[in-house]
Amino acid sequence: MKNSHKFIISLVAGAFLGITSAHLKKAFGISADSVWSGVIGGGILGGGIVLILFGINLYSHRQQKGNDKKMNIESAYNLEMSERLLESATLLLEKNGDTDYSTCQAVIYLSLVSIEISLKATLEKAGFKEPQLRKISHNIPSLFTAISFCESMNGNGQWRRMSRIRSYEIEYKSSKDTVGSLVERMPDETSKFPNDIRYTNQFKHFPAPCVHELARAIVHFCAEGIKCELRLTASTNEIIEKISKK
Repeated sequence: MKNSHKFIISLVAGAFLGITSAHLKKAFGISADSVWSGVIGGGILGGGIVLILFGINLYSHRQQKGNDKKMNIESAYNLEMSERLLESATLLLEKNGDTDYSTCQAVIYLSLVSIEISLKATLEKAGFKEPQLRKISHNIPSLFTAISFCESMNGNGQWRRMSRIRSYEIEYKSSKDTVGSLVERMPDETSKFPNDIRYTNQFKHFPAPCVHELARAIVHFCAEGIKCELRLTASTNEIIEKISKK
């Protein structure tokens, strides 16, 4: 219900209470002036209450918006967006299959972007700064290497290396592979992401269902990991230096 409607209803309710009160007073010999005083007083009281409640709601709304903006400022990479990109890739595959070139191109591109964002969101929480992640750019193998220097705390308070994602097995159609194997083969066996995939009529990459399942595994892993306390086993500068030497 709109606040203006609430205000009118309260005025009417207040007036009704005022009239009721005034009639009672009149029954006991109170003058007509007291009747209208009750009407006006009841209306003013009802309207005043609504104005106070409106002010409280407005303040709460602005506080919430402020908190939302603060959250967006603190986190440069939106993990939820990477999940939405992956959902879009899933819908494309389900609708068009993997035989149409443009569909495969879109599915691969969306999947790789979702991988990039989820890895950067995880690294950011672990301690990387946005400018450092921007320097790594869109290099998924390098971001994946950086994840190997992260640890997450499980429910028992134990630290676990996030490099375990490398051994995760994925299945697509009748084939199997590991996350680590696919990411490590990207530089030699696939077109460079993102420009050589989005700005071309011909590119090479793993099959679209394979890239989609790769993204599903990594995004889900990062989504679970980011809920935990994270830490780095080396300084960010040391990690970047090791990445640059590869």
